Amino acid sequence: RDNVRRTSTTSREQLAEAQLSMCCYSSAVAGIAREIGLRIKEASLLNATVALIEAEKSFKVSIVDGTKGGRPRSIPVTNESQFKALAIAAQVQSGRRSVMPENMTWITFVSTVLYNGRSALKDSGITGYHALRAAYACDRYFEETGHLAPCNASGRRTAEKELDAQARLIIAEELGHGRVSVLVSYVGSSRG
Repeated sequence: RDNVRRTSTTSREQLAEAQLSMCCYSSAVAGIAREIGLRIKEASLLNATVALIEAEKSFKVSIVDGTKGGRPRSIPVTNESQFKALAIAAQVQSGRRSVMPENMTWITFVSTVLYNGRSALKDSGITGYHALRAAYACDRYFEETGHLAPCNASGRRTAEKELDAQARLIIAEELGHGRVSVLVSYVGSSRG
């Protein structure tokens, strides 16, 4: 199958529009997915209060809960929009252990709160939470290479091949993927 991303990623403005129609929980999860690049389970189970403190001290966040295969990882937190997303999620968390309310099971949270949030995303032209991770990956690609990600540059790689490969390795690690080849579904083709 062909899973190379060819469409441009979503903007922060699109997400802000969607968040107006989302409940505070799904909005916080979407913000974390967009700004930190977490999967929805990781964002939902994130202890945002602890993550914000860690980010303020060390400019990184350790992701442990909800990771695929139980593989922890660290993600850099270097810009204001990332700190803002963590602060909003910490406020939504409101002293609990995670963003997800304690009185809900994971299945219930996904089938109600996140499901309704996905509808708001789609109404704003965002295909889903995974598209927010792709936007994060493209932002990081630009930070690492100084070039737009291929999916945002008419489908062609404009960065030098070695720089592109190095950026993909960094981003794959941050997203929690063991294979760099998966990055084509986030940032687009590595062909020049």
